[in-house]
Formats: sequence, C-alpha cells, structure tokens
Amino acid sequence: MLYELVTGNPPFYSRDVEKIYYSIQNEEIEFPPHIELSQEIKMLLEGLLMKDPKRRLGSMGGVREILGHPWVRKLKPADIINKSVPTPIRIDLLTFNINEE
Repeated sequence: MLYELVTGNPPFYSRDVEKIYYSIQNEEIEFPPHIELSQEIKMLLEGLLMKDPKRRLGSMGGVREILGHPWVRKLKPADIINKSVPTPIRIDLLTFNINEE
C-alpha cells in the first residue's frame, strides 16, 4: 500500500491476475521514472517488498526494525495517530483536477 501511496500505482499490475501473482513472486520492483523518489523511500519499499521473507524488512526485528528505517524515523507516531502530518499536495475538492493534455 505504501508503494501505491507514493507512486499512485500498485507495484505489480496487470489485468491478468495470474500475471500479478507471477510478478509478485518473480519480478523485481521498479519505480516509475517520471516520479522523483528519495533513495530512503526506495530502500524502504525494496526492503518491505523483498522476495525472500527471511531478508524482508521487519523479519528480524519486527516493527521496531521498520520504525528504525531512516525514512520512517522522520515521521512522528503521535502526528500520524492525530492525523496532523501535512500532506505534500493539497487538492481543491471544488474543482476538477484534470490534465487537459
């Protein structure tokens, strides 16, 4: 879900469900070239989506291992719980957000 939140798309997508299952098990994660992502978020996503469960982020130290990741450390749990984290993009719900191209 985090991958989809930061890129706008799921990490593995196809109209064919079997292809999605194959991709999840066999293909490496790729990041859209048109979206500028920090190395920290890329490392976090790669760690969370690691194929080998024994090497996956959180497999050794549980949630503390994930919370200790440099990208996550920037977040304050209280701010997340209180929903006070500022959004990077503000959408005006009273207008249409359409790319006319």
